[in-house]
Amino acid sequence: MDIAIIGAGLAGLATAYHLAERTDYKIRILDKEPEPGLGASTKNASMLCRLSPDPVLSRLMSSSINGIKLDWLRRFKYSLKLNECGSWHIGSKSDLKPFLESASVLQEMGVDVAVMDRSEAVRREPELIQATFEQAVWCPSDGVFPAENLIKTLVEHLKSKGVSFCYLNKMHTEPESDRDIILTNGEQKHRARFVVNAGGAWGSAVHRDQNPGYPEYAILKRHLFVTRPLPEKYQRKRPIIWDITDHFYMRPEKTSQLMSACDNTPCEADLCKINPDRYSDMESKLKRFGVDWSDTKFMRVWSGLRTFSPDGRPIIG
Repeated sequence: MDIAIIGAGLAGLATAYHLAERTDYKIRILDKEPEPGLGASTKNASMLCRLSPDPVLSRLMSSSINGIKLDWLRRFKYSLKLNECGSWHIGSKSDLKPFLESASVLQEMGVDVAVMDRSEAVRREPELIQATFEQAVWCPSDGVFPAENLIKTLVEHLKSKGVSFCYLNKMHTEPESDRDIILTNGEQKHRARFVVNAGGAWGSAVHRDQNPGYPEYAILKRHLFVTRPLPEKYQRKRPIIWDITDHFYMRPEKTSQLMSACDNTPCEADLCKINPDRYSDMESKLKRFGVDWSDTKFMRVWSGLRTFSPDGRPIIG
């Protein structure tokens, strides 16, 4: 084959999509799991947010969101829907300062972003009335995207383009010559001219093979919670709310709410277990935020992995 992509998550599938659309390369996607998208792609919050404390990332994220809307949402409009609910980033003025620089970058790109004080934010969004913050940033074009549907849609499309899949393969690379790279799990071997490492946390092994001596990825675990369906009195169109100062976020999940206390615990890729202490962390932050959902409990909880490079920026794939 011409190209082997390690990782059948969104990063690997998106890479294959663009290569298959633009080239005649023979492409194979390899993954350690029995089916695509079982890693971080379906264990994250599925939010499309443009704002970041890093202006470089904000520019990249905004371009990515625009690409998703202009390409995938149009091409696969019958299977993919974006809940464009908008996002609030709130916090103290000092904590929001780097976000304001990114907001200026987004405004220069033509993105509708509004910076305001607490009184104006509360006037626009009643959910914020009990929260403690000084400043807010509102981005109405952010939203929630169905990651599971996107993965299924991309896999079907890629198969129709001749892309092959090989599951239950935890690969390492072995350079055989100046031209080819051998991928092996000890039993099977795949030969490729090029290898794309989109393995996320599990891509560290491939990363070490190709870059001996280079600093390791940082793998951090984060817990996510989903409430039971909210009582009818709370049912309305809800935005994404991200409290930068108290480090938590919540966003709509059909008639429930998905949320996280933004914990970042160093973790091995194969040891992503739930920490029971995170329940109390999440409940404490909700109380400080002023949420009164006393008759609503958590219905589901899971933990997912986030992978970062030595400079602290996320690794996509």
